[in-house]
Amino acid sequence: MKKLSYYFLRTFYTKYSSLKKIYKYDEVPKDILVNCPSCKSQDINDFYNMDRYGFNVHTSWCSNCGLIFVNPRINFDSYNRLYMDGFYRRIIEAVSVKKQKRLDEIPKRVALALSKIVDMYKDKELDVLDIGGTEGIYNYLDENLKIRKYVCVNPGAEEADINVTSNVEVANTTIEEFEAGDQKYDLILLFGTISHLMNPYEAFLKSRDLLKDDGLFVLDFKDNLTRMKAVNLPFIQLHFDHPIYFSKNSLETLVANVGLKVREHITYKNGVSYYFLAKENNFSGEKSVNVETSEVALMAERSKKASVLSILFKRVFRK
Repeated sequence: MKKLSYYFLRTFYTKYSSLKKIYKYDEVPKDILVNCPSCKSQDINDFYNMDRYGFNVHTSWCSNCGLIFVNPRINFDSYNRLYMDGFYRRIIEAVSVKKQKRLDEIPKRVALALSKIVDMYKDKELDVLDIGGTEGIYNYLDENLKIRKYVCVNPGAEEADINVTSNVEVANTTIEEFEAGDQKYDLILLFGTISHLMNPYEAFLKSRDLLKDDGLFVLDFKDNLTRMKAVNLPFIQLHFDHPIYFSKNSLETLVANVGLKVREHITYKNGVSYYFLAKENNFSGEKSVNVETSEVALMAERSKKASVLSILFKRVFRK
C-alpha cells in the first residue's frame, strides 16, 4: 500500500508518467559527490529524495556552508546533452502552466541591472563574458555599450540564438569546462544561471581569474532558503536540472573564499537580488566559513515529514 501510494503521488503530483517519456532520468550516468561543490567540506547530510518533477532526485546539504545540492547528480556530459539535445526545454514546456518567456526579450529585473552596468561603462570599450547568455541580453548590451569582444558560454548555445560575428563568439560548453586562453574580461555576467553551475567553487574561481584587475562580475541570485521558508513543502523548490541551491550566506561565503568582494548588492522582490563583485586585492587564498546552517537543517526536516496526503491536498486545492 505504501509503495502504491508513493507511486500515485509521483504520478499525480508532477505528471511524472509523461515526463519519464521525455527524459529517462534514472538511466542517465551520475556522479556521487563526497565533497560540497561550494566549500569542499565532507560534512554533508541527506536533504530529500524526490524533486518537483517526481524524479528520483536525491539532494544533500552541507553542514559547513549551508549549500543544498543534487547528489548524486548527472555527469558533465549528460548535463550538456540535456540542453544541447533539447530535453530541458521539453521538460519545462510539459510542466509549466505559464507561457515561457522568449529568449530575445529580457525581464524588467534584468533590465534594471543591465541599465546600471550601462551607466558605469557607457564610455568604455569592453570585453564581455556572458555565462549562460541569451539573445535578449546580448542585444541590450550591443545597443547600449561599446563591445570590443563578446563571448557567450552556454551548453544550450543553439537555444540562446546569438549570431556569431567577428567579435561575437559562442562556446557550446559550461563555464567550468570553458577554455579562454589568455583572454581577460572587463565584465562577466551570470544571469539566470547560478543554479545551473555544476561546480560553483571552480566556476567562481575561474571567473575571478578571467576578470581584469578593474573588472566587474555581475550576477543575479534567488535566495533559495528564503523561498523554501515561504512554502509548506520545501522540496518543491528542487529540480534535477538545477544542481545547486544557494542561500545568501552560502553565496557570500563562496564569494569571499575565491577572492572576490561585494562592491554593491541590489535587492529585488521575491527573494531576487543582484551582486556586483570585484577582485579582492589582498586575497590570501585562505578559506573562512562562518555560516549558520540550522535553518537549512530545518528545511530538510520539514521535507522529510511531509505526508502523502498533505502533498496531494495542496496540489489539488492550491489556488
